[in-house]
Amino acid sequence: MQNKLSVRQLNTYIKNVFEDELVLQNITVIGEISEVSFSKYTFITLKEGDCLLSCVCFGRIDLPETGQRVALTGSVKYSDKFSKISFVFKNIEIIGNGLYQTEYLKLKEKLKNAGYFDKKLPLPSFITNVCIITSGYGSVVHDFISGIADGHSYIDINVYRSSVQGESAEKELCASLKKADGKFDVVVLARGGGSAEDLACFNSESVAAAVGKMKIPVISAVGHETDFTLCDLCASYRTGTPSYAAKKITENNAAVISKFIELVRMLGDAAERKIKLKSSRLALLTARTIFAASNEINLKKEKLSYLMSEIKRLQSEKMQSDSRRIENYRHLLDDSINKAAETADKSFSRSVVQLEYLNPLKILSRGYSVVTGEGRTLNSANELKAGDKINIKFYEGSVSAKVLEKED
Repeated sequence: MQNKLSVRQLNTYIKNVFEDELVLQNITVIGEISEVSFSKYTFITLKEGDCLLSCVCFGRIDLPETGQRVALTGSVKYSDKFSKISFVFKNIEIIGNGLYQTEYLKLKEKLKNAGYFDKKLPLPSFITNVCIITSGYGSVVHDFISGIADGHSYIDINVYRSSVQGESAEKELCASLKKADGKFDVVVLARGGGSAEDLACFNSESVAAAVGKMKIPVISAVGHETDFTLCDLCASYRTGTPSYAAKKITENNAAVISKFIELVRMLGDAAERKIKLKSSRLALLTARTIFAASNEINLKKEKLSYLMSEIKRLQSEKMQSDSRRIENYRHLLDDSINKAAETADKSFSRSVVQLEYLNPLKILSRGYSVVTGEGRTLNSANELKAGDKINIKFYEGSVSAKVLEKED
């Protein structure tokens, strides 16, 4: 007859089998740390070749590092609630570096001696086209594009799709890097977080060397902020996430935009100061000219007044001796005085007319205008042809126009 068990009954039975098996109790397991994390408890994944073992410690221990070879002492436990086998350990002993860590350190030293760690290319002063190499149009690309789009939508983003884990990842990543080299301002190498096995291709010699050989700057945005790969060391810049990579690019451009805006403001201020200075000089020159003309007229009037007084005095002295002679002389002097006054008035009028003539705004107010084209004043219709664009300055305002036809 077939036995029928509930889920709870079966899980309880399996749990008792593990607890009753003495071989699985109070033992020491040796392996290489593939992944380590801590929340409320310490979780470690041990590996040996392609075999993995999930381990947990419910007490407090000093966190080991990925790649170390360790000996964990504890027992195998089966969770009837989650239907999961775990190795619960109490003690940990660090034996040394594991095989993966040893190979990692050797490769790291090799890449360093090749000079890839010291080759840090600066970002262009202003970035307009970017290539992101990643697995596809998932959250990585979404986060990167969202970070760029905020105020910097002018940046052209190209996505090169490539495997980021698995057997073909190394070959595809190297091909994408080679394809992108020299075509963009900057390349972003990106993928989400994962275990050491998931990020293995970014610790390979071929991919790390391909990053180090790039002729344009590479931003490595592989894994989470806590993950670190050989590609990070060979890249020109390392950011913890794709969002941070986007932020670095936009901050680079924002600095240039800010300097440009400040330069435009400074040029505007300088132009305004120059216009004010020229206006002040013109006003001062006008005032000086009027003042000089006024002084000259007053001086002439004073001289004429003095001369008339002298004449009257002479007339009075001579009147009794020769009134006719004095009368004739007086007429001659009156004519002379009138001519002198007329000459002075004409001279003053000419000065005023010349001053008014030299005022460009006065000329424009009489219906004249100034025609300019291509940054220079035009004096002849021969300088234009049909279709040319011109600017016409009037006494009040200006207009832009287009030449329809020309008459010589």
